[in-house]
Amino acid sequence: MKHYHKKTLHTCITVFLFLSGWVSQTRAQGDYAPLVQAIDSNNTGLIAYQKSAEAQKMLNRTGLTPNNPQIGINYVRPIRFTRSRLMDYNISQNIEFPTVYGHKKNVSNKQNEIVDTDYHVVRADLINQAINTYLNWVYFNQLGEVLKQQKEYAESITASFQKAFDAGGVNILDRNKAQVNAVNAQKEYELNVIEMNTAYQELMRFNQGRPFGNLSADFPDITNDVAMLFAEEKRFITNNDALKAITQEIELGEAQERLAKAQTLPEFNVGYMWGQEFEADFRGVSFGMTIPLWQQKNTKKYARMNIQALKEVQENSQSQYTLQVKLLQNRASELYKVMNELERTISQTRGLELLKKALDLKEITILEYLVEQSMYFELTQKYLQTKMNLHITLADLYRWEY
Repeated sequence: MKHYHKKTLHTCITVFLFLSGWVSQTRAQGDYAPLVQAIDSNNTGLIAYQKSAEAQKMLNRTGLTPNNPQIGINYVRPIRFTRSRLMDYNISQNIEFPTVYGHKKNVSNKQNEIVDTDYHVVRADLINQAINTYLNWVYFNQLGEVLKQQKEYAESITASFQKAFDAGGVNILDRNKAQVNAVNAQKEYELNVIEMNTAYQELMRFNQGRPFGNLSADFPDITNDVAMLFAEEKRFITNNDALKAITQEIELGEAQERLAKAQTLPEFNVGYMWGQEFEADFRGVSFGMTIPLWQQKNTKKYARMNIQALKEVQENSQSQYTLQVKLLQNRASELYKVMNELERTISQTRGLELLKKALDLKEITILEYLVEQSMYFELTQKYLQTKMNLHITLADLYRWEY
């Protein structure tokens, strides 16, 4: 009974861990799903690479069958005129040692696995570039909301200060400050719109110049990603297709070494012959054997040396990527702390709405308003930049899962 409960508990834990990983991966894919799906469907460069990969896979499947059969006819006449003559027909087939064909097929399968992985590496790089561009566009969208509010308040303040100036309530210097502030706010907003549109146009390049549908202008929720940041270190390494490609190269090298060993075995030639002479017909079979003394020389040695080199590359690449993962994890953790601190500071400071209300009630001067507004905008800009950099860092970590 106790054994049953332990087994049940173990099964539940296994299912829970599997579902946790599946949910996390689904979340990572779902954050940018509209973007990724559009690029997969419309990016002609990616589609062309995929078709090229399929063609390469077809090429890798050639040469797996025996060579074509040979058919020959020989007709021989005597030098002096006699009634004798000789004509024979033959058909023959070269056959490699039977194990060679199995090894060739295994090499072909390994080559095709590498082709698929190479495509995933190219796709991951393209999607990562697109996500970075998308996050840049989201940043300008979010900043635009702040600049729009700042512009509207600046216009309202300018109008009220002009009215007060006309009534003799404020001096010309304060009115001019309000007007300059309105112009600056307008131009900052317009410049941000230019940057936002440029980022979107750049993003559309990944979609073959087509606009995206259902593309959110908000940063994705990354609370769970940050919470699982250090718990998923092995996952980041396991899912790395670049490292997977090196492992597959080693497996291919081992398969090629086995093939090279098999090709040192004899090849055979079998055939059927029949001939005609003046007085008789002949029937029979032919058999030959090729002894591979020189043709495959050094192939096994090359395969072993190549495998050793690839293993060293694999060790170095895995070490470098492990360090990169730790670097990105620490960067994301620190950026998350800074982002939360900036968010907390912004919530504790007087926003633009409160500043304008204080100015309208003459609790602060126009100069104090401008100084406070500048500080608030700088703080908000740092917050949005930090948030964007955090999302870019997480996108680098999860780049193999989109």
